[in-house]
Amino acid sequence: MAAVTRARRVSARLRSEQGVTLAELLIAMMLGLIVLAAAVLVFTAGIRVQPRISQRAVQIQQARTMSERITRELRQGSNATVTGTGSQLMILTYVPISTPCSTPSTTGSTVARCRVFYSCTAAGATSSCTRTACPPTMLAVGTGCGPPTTVVSGMSTNQVFSFSPQTPGQAYVGVRLEYPAVNGDDAITIQDGVALRNPPLGGP
Repeated sequence: MAAVTRARRVSARLRSEQGVTLAELLIAMMLGLIVLAAAVLVFTAGIRVQPRISQRAVQIQQARTMSERITRELRQGSNATVTGTGSQLMILTYVPISTPCSTPSTTGSTVARCRVFYSCTAAGATSSCTRTACPPTMLAVGTGCGPPTTVVSGMSTNQVFSFSPQTPGQAYVGVRLEYPAVNGDDAITIQDGVALRNPPLGGP
């Protein structure tokens, strides 16, 4: 008798439980597909913009490296000259020992007196800058200089350098690297400069 009673209770409990209708199941599946599609779109959008973000990061790093290098060479040297267009800079400075700048007087030393040329040129919609190290006696890039090395690229203008005479024996050399806005990204400008305070190293 007790077994029959338990069986009736179980049967009544099963009859009272309601299942999921077909309409509810279809709606749940549609909502799941919508959420999945949104997640896939976000993921693919992130993959598409990643190369652009990486390229932008490389450009910014190049600009910072070039700006730091120029300011270091300006602080260690003197006799800087900037062209009227602001696209070229010449510095008579000291740099870590290198073949183009090595002279008998630098034998055994860790630094050498060197004439460094920065030249920025426009190529289509972007500009790039190269750096060339030459012996200190040279006033223009030519035979005897090291190979030009591209130090920064992708800028919106080749007018990078500025020269502001101050008191006698001093001048301020500015460096301004501008990058255009790309695909909705903001334009980027990195600016720095150095006031020349070292006594002239000799030569122009």
